[in-house]
Amino acid sequence: MRNKLVVGLILGLLVAGCHEREPSPLEPQSNAPPLPVPYQIATPNAIRAPQQVVEAANQINAYTAIMVPYVTLAQQSQPQPTDSGWVWPFNMGMLSAKLIAKRKGDTTRWEVRLSGNDGYRTYNNWLALEGETSSTHQRWVRYSEESNAPIAKVLVDKLAGGKVKVLVKAAGTACTYRAEVQSDSTTTVECVRNEKVTFRAQWKPGKRGEMVYGAVSENAKKVTWRD
Repeated sequence: MRNKLVVGLILGLLVAGCHEREPSPLEPQSNAPPLPVPYQIATPNAIRAPQQVVEAANQINAYTAIMVPYVTLAQQSQPQPTDSGWVWPFNMGMLSAKLIAKRKGDTTRWEVRLSGNDGYRTYNNWLALEGETSSTHQRWVRYSEESNAPIAKVLVDKLAGGKVKVLVKAAGTACTYRAEVQSDSTTTVECVRNEKVTFRAQWKPGKRGEMVYGAVSENAKKVTWRD
């Protein structure tokens, strides 16, 4: 969104935080699916680790939390039942918005739709974000206001043994990020550009970290740090 909408979002958060809503009698809260919570990787030491690695981790976490601005506002309202699921109505500045949930078994599909005029363009039930969550995965796609094309895709897969894989592909990043987190919080991040790995970093909070430029080999340039 444009700056005006961002300002409106911040003001909306401040106002919403000052008022408590009465529970809605229309829908028992326990029947609605829980609102999505972003998966976040452990970030490396911001002082000791190479700046590229710190920025990569921060960008990954920013995109895995792509739903947070909408969820933060939506949670100020009570979910209302629909024929196919639930809807949380809320406002984003001058726009009216709704977070829609449709649950099937362990999986919930999510949509954020906007309507109104923000001073730059008019929205008519426009799909801003869609996703899917379950106990084992998250999928998110963010769309462009100008072209309606996907501008960010986020995949999170929780595997056996506590391993988690993350993929972030977005127009606003220097590369496609691949992350893998082990059960002991050891984190590996790769930056992939034009199908080539430009750097690979691995660290464990409180332990050692290493960054390798380009393809991993004996002659590759390496940087290490104490995390």
